[in-house]
Amino acid sequence: MKEIKHTDNRQQELESLFRRELELLGEDPNREGLLKTPMRVAKSMMDLTRGYSMNPLEVLQSAKFKEDYRQMVIVKDIDFFSLCEHHIIPFYGKAHVAYIPNGYITGLSKIVRVVDIFAHRLQVQERMTTQIKECIQEALNPLGVMVVVEAKHMCMQMRGVEKQNSITTTSDFTGAFTREETRTEFLQLIRHNPIGGTEKCLARLFLLFIDLLAFAAIAAEILSKICTVPSVASVRHCCARYLPVSLP
Repeated sequence: MKEIKHTDNRQQELESLFRRELELLGEDPNREGLLKTPMRVAKSMMDLTRGYSMNPLEVLQSAKFKEDYRQMVIVKDIDFFSLCEHHIIPFYGKAHVAYIPNGYITGLSKIVRVVDIFAHRLQVQERMTTQIKECIQEALNPLGVMVVVEAKHMCMQMRGVEKQNSITTTSDFTGAFTREETRTEFLQLIRHNPIGGTEKCLARLFLLFIDLLAFAAIAAEILSKICTVPSVASVRHCCARYLPVSLP
Protein backbone atom coordinates (compact mmCIF):
# COMPACT_ATOMS: atom_id res chain seq x y z
CA MET A 1 0.00 0.00 0.00
CA LYS A 2 1.33 3.43 -0.92
CA GLU A 3 2.52 5.46 2.03
CA ILE A 4 1.01 8.90 2.55
CA LYS A 5 3.43 11.53 3.81
CA HIS A 6 2.27 14.27 6.16
CA THR A 7 2.57 17.77 4.76
CA ASP A 8 2.60 21.11 6.58
CA ASN A 9 -0.73 22.23 5.11
CA ARG A 10 -2.47 18.87 5.43
CA GLN A 11 -4.14 19.73 8.74
CA GLN A 12 -5.39 23.07 7.41
CA GLU A 13 -6.92 21.39 4.37
CA LEU A 14 -8.63 18.80 6.56
CA GLU A 15 -9.96 21.54 8.85
CA SER A 16 -11.54 23.30 5.87
CA LEU A 17 -13.16 20.07 4.73
CA PHE A 18 -14.60 19.29 8.17
CA ARG A 19 -15.82 22.85 8.57
CA ARG A 20 -17.68 22.52 5.27
CA GLU A 21 -19.05 19.17 6.41
CA LEU A 22 -20.57 20.82 9.48
CA GLU A 23 -22.26 23.38 7.24
CA LEU A 24 -23.67 20.65 4.99
CA LEU A 25 -25.05 18.87 8.05
CA GLY A 26 -26.99 22.02 8.94
CA GLU A 27 -24.75 23.12 11.81
CA ASP A 28 -23.18 26.50 12.49
CA PRO A 29 -19.37 26.02 12.61
CA ASN A 30 -19.10 29.41 14.31
CA ARG A 31 -21.14 28.21 17.28
CA GLU A 32 -19.08 28.22 20.49
CA GLY A 33 -19.10 24.45 20.91
CA LEU A 34 -17.99 23.88 17.31
CA LEU A 35 -15.37 26.59 16.85
CA LYS A 36 -12.44 24.22 17.41
CA THR A 37 -14.17 21.04 16.21
CA PRO A 38 -12.67 21.11 12.68
CA MET A 39 -9.18 21.43 14.19
CA ARG A 40 -9.81 18.61 16.68
CA VAL A 41 -11.26 16.29 14.04
CA ALA A 42 -8.38 17.01 11.64
CA LYS A 43 -5.81 16.18 14.34
CA SER A 44 -7.77 13.09 15.33
CA MET A 45 -7.97 11.76 11.76
CA MET A 46 -4.26 12.36 11.22
CA ASP A 47 -3.51 10.36 14.36
CA LEU A 48 -5.98 7.56 13.56
CA THR A 49 -4.41 7.13 10.11
CA ARG A 50 -0.77 7.61 11.10
CA GLY A 51 -0.02 4.09 9.89
CA TYR A 52 0.19 5.37 6.30
CA SER A 53 3.39 7.21 7.12
CA MET A 54 5.05 4.22 8.83
CA ASN A 55 6.88 1.27 7.29
CA PRO A 56 6.11 -1.97 9.20
CA LEU A 57 8.90 -3.86 7.43
CA GLU A 58 11.47 -1.41 8.74
CA VAL A 59 10.04 -1.81 12.24
CA LEU A 60 10.57 -5.57 12.21
CA GLN A 61 14.00 -5.38 10.61
CA SER A 62 15.17 -2.80 13.15
CA ALA A 63 15.11 -5.54 15.81
CA LYS A 64 16.02 -8.66 13.84
CA PHE A 65 18.31 -11.05 15.70
CA LYS A 66 19.97 -14.28 14.69
CA GLU A 67 18.73 -17.05 16.99
CA ASP A 68 18.56 -20.82 16.65
CA TYR A 69 15.03 -21.21 18.00
CA ARG A 70 12.49 -23.18 15.97
CA GLN A 71 9.46 -23.39 18.24
CA MET A 72 6.30 -21.33 18.11
CA VAL A 73 6.47 -17.69 19.24
CA ILE A 74 3.06 -16.25 20.12
CA VAL A 75 2.02 -12.71 20.97
CA LYS A 76 -1.68 -12.81 21.80
CA ASP A 77 -4.41 -10.44 22.96
CA ILE A 78 -2.96 -7.43 21.11
CA ASP A 79 -5.57 -4.70 21.50
CA PHE A 80 -6.22 -2.57 18.44
CA PHE A 81 -8.58 0.10 17.12
CA SER A 82 -9.06 0.75 13.44
CA LEU A 83 -11.41 2.55 11.04
CA CYS A 84 -13.66 0.67 8.65
CA GLU A 85 -12.96 2.07 5.18
CA HIS A 86 -16.60 1.69 4.14
CA HIS A 87 -18.14 4.03 6.74
CA ILE A 88 -15.11 5.57 8.52
CA ILE A 89 -16.49 4.09 11.75
CA PRO A 90 -14.30 2.24 14.27
CA PHE A 91 -13.86 -1.48 14.62
CA TYR A 92 -11.82 -2.83 17.51
CA GLY A 93 -10.67 -6.05 19.09
CA LYS A 94 -7.66 -8.28 19.59
CA ALA A 95 -5.04 -9.76 17.30
CA HIS A 96 -3.12 -12.97 17.97
CA VAL A 97 0.12 -13.50 16.08
CA ALA A 98 2.40 -16.55 15.92
CA TYR A 99 5.49 -17.40 13.92
CA ILE A 100 8.05 -20.21 13.90
CA PRO A 101 11.57 -18.74 13.50
CA ASN A 102 13.90 -19.88 10.78
CA GLY A 103 17.21 -18.57 12.09
CA TYR A 104 15.94 -15.09 13.02
CA ILE A 105 13.62 -13.63 15.65
CA THR A 106 12.34 -10.11 16.20
CA GLY A 107 11.59 -8.03 19.27
CA LEU A 108 8.18 -8.94 20.67
CA SER A 109 7.12 -5.29 20.85
CA LYS A 110 7.80 -4.99 17.12
CA ILE A 111 5.03 -7.48 16.37
CA VAL A 112 2.67 -5.33 18.43
CA ARG A 113 3.83 -2.25 16.50
CA VAL A 114 3.16 -3.97 13.17
CA VAL A 115 -0.43 -4.63 14.26
CA ASP A 116 -0.70 -1.01 15.38
CA ILE A 117 0.62 0.34 12.06
CA PHE A 118 -1.81 -1.62 9.90
CA ALA A 119 -4.69 -0.84 12.28
CA HIS A 120 -3.99 2.89 11.97
CA ARG A 121 -5.13 2.96 8.35
CA LEU A 122 -8.53 2.79 6.69
CA GLN A 123 -9.09 -0.95 6.79
CA VAL A 124 -11.21 -4.01 6.38
CA GLN A 125 -10.50 -6.75 8.89
CA GLU A 126 -9.80 -9.36 6.24
CA ARG A 127 -7.08 -7.30 4.55
CA MET A 128 -5.51 -6.23 7.82
CA THR A 129 -5.17 -9.88 8.87
CA THR A 130 -3.37 -10.76 5.64
CA GLN A 131 -1.15 -7.66 5.73
CA ILE A 132 0.15 -8.53 9.19
CA LYS A 133 0.90 -12.09 8.08
CA GLU A 134 2.65 -11.04 4.86
CA CYS A 135 4.76 -8.39 6.61
CA ILE A 136 6.14 -10.86 9.16
CA GLN A 137 6.72 -13.48 6.47
CA GLU A 138 8.64 -11.03 4.30
CA ALA A 139 10.72 -9.50 7.09
CA LEU A 140 11.76 -12.69 8.91
CA ASN A 141 11.23 -15.50 6.38
CA PRO A 142 10.06 -17.81 9.20
CA LEU A 143 8.97 -21.43 8.85
CA GLY A 144 5.39 -20.21 9.18
CA VAL A 145 3.15 -17.35 10.31
CA MET A 146 -0.42 -17.37 11.58
CA VAL A 147 -2.62 -14.42 12.47
CA VAL A 148 -6.08 -14.48 14.06
CA VAL A 149 -8.06 -11.26 14.50
CA GLU A 150 -11.29 -10.93 16.52
CA ALA A 151 -13.20 -7.68 16.31
CA LYS A 152 -16.44 -5.86 16.92
CA HIS A 153 -17.54 -3.48 14.19
CA MET A 154 -19.39 -0.33 15.20
CA CYS A 155 -20.76 -0.02 11.67
CA MET A 156 -22.85 -3.07 12.68
CA GLN A 157 -23.51 -1.86 16.23
CA MET A 158 -24.55 1.79 15.93
CA ARG A 159 -26.08 1.70 12.43
CA GLY A 160 -27.39 -0.79 9.87
CA VAL A 161 -28.30 -4.12 11.50
CA GLU A 162 -27.50 -2.71 15.00
CA LYS A 163 -26.28 -6.00 16.47
CA GLN A 164 -24.29 -5.34 19.65
CA ASN A 165 -22.74 -8.71 20.42
CA SER A 166 -21.60 -10.09 17.07
CA ILE A 167 -17.87 -10.81 16.75
CA THR A 168 -16.01 -11.22 13.45
CA THR A 169 -13.05 -13.62 13.37
CA THR A 170 -10.52 -13.77 10.54
CA SER A 171 -7.36 -15.83 10.12
CA ASP A 172 -4.51 -16.30 7.66
CA PHE A 173 -1.41 -18.47 7.74
CA THR A 174 1.64 -19.67 5.83
CA GLY A 175 4.20 -22.47 5.88
CA ALA A 176 4.13 -24.79 8.88
CA PHE A 177 0.68 -23.53 9.86
CA THR A 178 -0.84 -25.18 6.80
CA ARG A 179 -0.59 -28.37 8.87
CA GLU A 180 -3.73 -28.90 10.90
CA GLU A 181 -1.89 -30.01 14.04
CA THR A 182 0.20 -26.82 14.08
CA ARG A 183 -2.85 -24.62 13.63
CA THR A 184 -4.65 -26.54 16.37
CA GLU A 185 -1.77 -26.04 18.79
CA PHE A 186 -1.81 -22.29 18.13
CA LEU A 187 -5.58 -22.03 18.55
CA GLN A 188 -5.44 -23.97 21.82
CA LEU A 189 -2.71 -21.70 23.16
CA ILE A 190 -4.69 -18.53 22.42
CA ARG A 191 -7.98 -19.95 23.67
CA HIS A 192 -9.65 -17.41 25.91
CA ASN A 193 -12.92 -15.69 26.56
CA PRO A 194 -13.96 -13.80 23.40
CA ILE A 195 -14.39 -10.04 23.38
CA GLY A 196 -17.06 -9.28 25.96
CA GLY A 197 -16.63 -12.70 27.59
CA THR A 198 -14.83 -11.24 30.60
CA GLU A 199 -17.69 -8.83 31.24
CA LYS A 200 -20.22 -11.67 31.08
CA CYS A 201 -18.19 -13.76 33.55
CA LEU A 202 -18.01 -10.81 35.94
CA ALA A 203 -21.77 -10.32 35.66
CA ARG A 204 -22.37 -13.99 36.51
CA LEU A 205 -20.01 -13.75 39.48
CA PHE A 206 -21.85 -10.65 40.68
CA LEU A 207 -25.21 -12.45 40.52
CA LEU A 208 -23.73 -15.41 42.37
CA PHE A 209 -22.42 -13.03 45.02
CA ILE A 210 -25.91 -11.53 45.45
CA ASP A 211 -27.35 -15.04 45.86
CA LEU A 212 -24.74 -15.84 48.52
CA LEU A 213 -25.61 -12.66 50.38
CA ALA A 214 -29.29 -13.64 50.33
CA PHE A 215 -28.57 -17.08 51.75
CA ALA A 216 -26.27 -15.55 54.36
CA ALA A 217 -29.05 -13.22 55.43
CA ILE A 218 -31.44 -16.17 55.73
CA ALA A 219 -28.95 -18.12 57.81
CA ALA A 220 -28.29 -15.13 60.07
CA GLU A 221 -31.98 -14.60 60.77
CA ILE A 222 -32.54 -18.28 61.50
CA LEU A 223 -29.54 -18.36 63.85
CA SER A 224 -30.83 -15.31 65.65
CA LYS A 225 -33.89 -17.33 66.59
CA ILE A 226 -31.98 -20.48 67.47
CA CYS A 227 -33.14 -20.32 71.04
CA THR A 228 -35.87 -22.62 69.84
CA VAL A 229 -35.78 -24.99 66.92
CA PRO A 230 -37.14 -23.03 63.97
CA SER A 231 -40.39 -24.30 62.59
CA VAL A 232 -40.94 -25.01 58.89
CA ALA A 233 -43.20 -21.96 58.75
CA SER A 234 -40.50 -19.64 60.14
CA VAL A 235 -37.93 -20.94 57.64
CA ARG A 236 -40.37 -20.32 54.79
CA HIS A 237 -40.98 -16.82 56.12
CA CYS A 238 -37.25 -16.04 56.17
CA CYS A 239 -36.73 -17.39 52.66
CA ALA A 240 -39.67 -15.42 51.31
CA ARG A 241 -38.08 -12.19 52.51
CA TYR A 242 -34.85 -12.69 50.54
CA LEU A 243 -35.51 -15.07 47.67
CA PRO A 244 -37.62 -14.31 44.56
CA VAL A 245 -39.02 -17.84 44.51
CA SER A 246 -41.27 -19.58 47.02
CA LEU A 247 -40.32 -22.85 48.69
CA PRO A 248 -42.65 -25.88 48.48
